[in-house]
Amino acid sequence: SGLGAVDVFVTLDEGRTWEKVPVDPSAAILPVDARGPGPLRGSVTVQLNQEAKPYGFYLVVKNRAGLGKAPPHPGDLPQLRVELDRTLPEAKLMKPEPDPSQPNALVMRWTATDLHLAPNPVSLQWAPAKEGPWQFIGEPQLPNTGYHVWRLTPDIPASVYLRLTVRDVAGNKAEAETEQPVLVDLTVPVLGGISLQPGAR
Repeated sequence: SGLGAVDVFVTLDEGRTWEKVPVDPSAAILPVDARGPGPLRGSVTVQLNQEAKPYGFYLVVKNRAGLGKAPPHPGDLPQLRVELDRTLPEAKLMKPEPDPSQPNALVMRWTATDLHLAPNPVSLQWAPAKEGPWQFIGEPQLPNTGYHVWRLTPDIPASVYLRLTVRDVAGNKAEAETEQPVLVDLTVPVLGGISLQPGAR
């Protein structure tokens, strides 16, 4: 007879207690025709109100005759876990320093913190002007090691703008960008020769 209703239960303590969630029928998509190959697919919309708290969900679907499995009992594990995360990561970019172990290289340092950082959540970029164009320093997605060695090439100007981007698994993104250009000129002047000229009296 197809799907007639879906009951949604939520737990905030990993199944020790369950509560039925009010479901807006207009926010549920339930196929009523059970004929045809393959499983039936439907959807239901629920609201998440508490951030940084793991929600556990248990769904009970019923056919149009009202038959379905029993609701979850205390101790039953969730079928699905979701956590609301709207908090931006924290990103802080430090002033680069010359690498003492090799020439023409800067050590880029930063701090990136979040409860759920993405894999390889860091991007470093430089630009000749504040409006860009921005180019990546190293790979577009770097691990959160806190530092990266930037090997300077001849096409990089003596001073540039720098940007740090940090991402989490929920898609939140934070940026730290220098307000003024940073001097990255590591060229050491070399004295080619000395000569004397008479001075005017």
